[in-house]
Amino acid sequence: MMATASGSQLVGRVAELDAGQEALASARAGEGKIVFVHGEAGIGKTRLCQELRATLDPGRTQVLAGRADPGDAATMFSAVADALRAARRTEPDLWAAIEHRRETLAAVVPELLGRSPDRTAVEPALLFEALLDVVEEAAADRVTVWFLEDLHWADQSTWEFVVYAARRVGAMAVALVVTFRDEELPRGLAWLARFPTLVREPDTVEIVLGRLDRTETRALIQALDPLLPVGLWSPSPNAVPAPRCWSKSSSPRSGPIPRPSQM
Repeated sequence: MMATASGSQLVGRVAELDAGQEALASARAGEGKIVFVHGEAGIGKTRLCQELRATLDPGRTQVLAGRADPGDAATMFSAVADALRAARRTEPDLWAAIEHRRETLAAVVPELLGRSPDRTAVEPALLFEALLDVVEEAAADRVTVWFLEDLHWADQSTWEFVVYAARRVGAMAVALVVTFRDEELPRGLAWLARFPTLVREPDTVEIVLGRLDRTETRALIQALDPLLPVGLWSPSPNAVPAPRCWSKSSSPRSGPIPRPSQM
C-alpha cells in the first residue's frame, strides 16, 4: 500500500504507477509516449488515470480528457470530440486554435460550422495532423497529457487517430493515455491486428492491469474498512493472480487481446 498524490491509499499498483509516471516524465522532456492501460472491468484503469492526473502541475500541463460511452461505436471520433468539447471550458487557448481550423476539425466537432459537415471529405492524415497541430500549438511550452478512456466503446475512426498519433507523439511533448477493457473490445476492429506490433514501438508503453494477489487484496479490504478484523476475510488460496504490468512488448504478454491469427 502506498500514499498517493491524491491523498488516498493505492494498493498493489506501484509498478503500474511508476510506468505511467515515467511516460509523463519522458513527455515533459519532449519525447512523447502513448500509454495503453488495459484490463478487465473494475480492475482500476480509471483509478490509475486519476492518480497520474493528481501528479500533474496545472501551470505546466495542458490536460485533455475524453471518454467513450456505450453506443458510441456508431459515432465518429466520439471520445476525441468529447475531449475537444471539454477544452472549450478548461483550455481556452486550445479551443481558439481549434476554431482557426474549423473547416478541417468540423469532421470531429460538427458544431464548429453550425451544420453537419461531410466527414468523409477530409483526408484522415490531414485531419489527424490538424488535431496534433492544435494540441501542440495551444500547449506552447507546456506538456500535454491527453486521457482517452473506455475506448472499448469507441468507433473505428477514434482508433485510427490513436494508431496515427502513436507514430507522431515521440517527437512531441505529449503523453496520450488510452484505456480499454480487454473483454469488451469488438473483435472486428481492424486496428487489433496491428496491436502486437504497435506495442513494440519505442514510444509505446503498455500497462496491463492484473488482479491483486492475496496479500494486496487483504490490504485493499482493510484500507476500505479499517475496523474489519484481520483474518475475517481472505481470498481463495487457489486464486491465481493475472499478469501485472509491462511497458513495451519486449516483456511477456498475455490476456484476451487477440493475435492476428485469431482475428
